[in-house]
This record gives sequence, structure tokens and C-alpha cells, in this order.
Amino acid sequence: NGGAANDNRDILYEGSLRSVIGSLYLDLNEPWKARDELENAVQLLEDGIQLVDSGNYEVTGDDGNPLTYSLRLDLAHVLHSLSYTYLALMQWEKSYDAFDQAMDMYQSELLEGESPMDWNSIATTTSSTRESTSMTDRLLNYLFRATEDIDLEDFQQIDNTTA
Repeated sequence: NGGAANDNRDILYEGSLRSVIGSLYLDLNEPWKARDELENAVQLLEDGIQLVDSGNYEVTGDDGNPLTYSLRLDLAHVLHSLSYTYLALMQWEKSYDAFDQAMDMYQSELLEGESPMDWNSIATTTSSTRESTSMTDRLLNYLFRATEDIDLEDFQQIDNTTA
């Protein structure tokens, strides 16, 4: 039975990872690649949510203490990003549908007075009323910490020499 729990975590981890990759593609103005990654992320997170009985998934924080957060908030974030991706691709109906699904999830998951903006930020992983560190936020945080010492001018010079 422990194997099934690991399968759930693998599905959820891959879904979160694909959402990060898709968001990065969107930031790089590559909406076609972003769409593919984000659509995969939505499917993986939906599958993972169905496999997790409670709808919550426990991860361990940097301090070693368990953190519990709503997987549906992760899915809402991905759908929100996907709605912007569809908008960039001029797929209006799909954009509206993804946005509508994201807002419905935010409405059902957030407490009164909370905003999706409290949760949908790379830098902000806490709300005034509760704590949440989603796998997506943790991955993004890791990527930013790992690259904070990289000088963009050095990267551009390397990129120009390989072009």
C-alpha cells in the first residue's frame, strides 16, 4: 500500500513540476510550449487529486515539520495560468473555461477574506490566516534560490556564443 502512496506523490510532483515549466514558458513568451506543459499539469493534478482521499497532501517543510495544503489550490493556480496561455493563443473559449474553473476552485478552497493573490505568488507562501507551501511554490522557490547568483549578462554572453 505504501507503493500506491508513492505513486500519488509522483503524479502530484510531476504535475507541480510541469506547472512550473509551463509558467516559465509562458514568461518566456512561448505559449504553445506553455500550453502543452500546463495541460499535462492539469491532467496529472486532477488524477492525483482523485487518488488522494482527503484532497490534502502532506509535505515536509524546510524545518522538517509537516505542512498540509489543498491540492485544489495548486490546480486552481495551474488553470489560472492556463487561462492566460489560451488568451495568448487567442483561444478565447478555452481561456474563459479555464479561468472559470480556477475561480470556482478558489471560491471553494479559500477562506473568507483570502484572495488567490495571497497564494498565487512565488515569494509569498503564507496567508494572514493559514500557512500553505504548495509543491509548485516550493519548486519555484528552489529554482529562484539556485539561480539568484547567476548574472544575466553572463548568461546572455554564453547564449550569444552558442548561437
